Amino acid sequence: MSTIEKVLSFEINLVQFDNPKLIATKSMPTLSTQSKQEKYCMESNVSVMDSGDYVDETKQRNCTAVLNSILPPREWEMDGKIFSQQISIQPATKRDVKNLVEKFDTYLKKYNAKEVGICPIKQEIYNQCFNEVIRQVTLNCTERGFMLIRIRDELQMTIDGYKEVYESALAHGIRKSLQASIISTKLKQILYYQVD
Repeated sequence: MSTIEKVLSFEINLVQFDNPKLIATKSMPTLSTQSKQEKYCMESNVSVMDSGDYVDETKQRNCTAVLNSILPPREWEMDGKIFSQQISIQPATKRDVKNLVEKFDTYLKKYNAKEVGICPIKQEIYNQCFNEVIRQVTLNCTERGFMLIRIRDELQMTIDGYKEVYESALAHGIRKSLQASIISTKLKQILYYQVD
């Protein structure tokens, strides 16, 4: 992630988060709230088996896991206290969607994102918007959310590949230009000596 993207990721926020929660203060030790089974499941990427009595709780936990794969919970320290903020699990209303579109357009204009070509500013704004759309879809259907995450990741790999090709072509062009200028100066020197 470039410096521009790091700065923008703090200034631009299109993804809805819950209110910050106090996790701990520096003086009190932090205790893990996860059971051994949950820790193993997270490390091994498997889901916890339930007896079936808590279907809604399991669905919400799966939804939360997908949402946390979009953006992990934010954690920061302020005045000796450690806070955490997770992605909101509140479904989006029509007004939320309209606000997202307005914020999206405002950010594109405010940060002068290029309309054509590779622009890290535009890419960060689009990533944030797509993450919010994934959040909204995931709340309705977790499987669609998983699919959208796979699509997002594949698109990101494709964009990264194009960036590498572009940078390689640019470097190749610069090398050829330097070689041509060196050959040109040598030819001029040879011609100059032949004339004398």
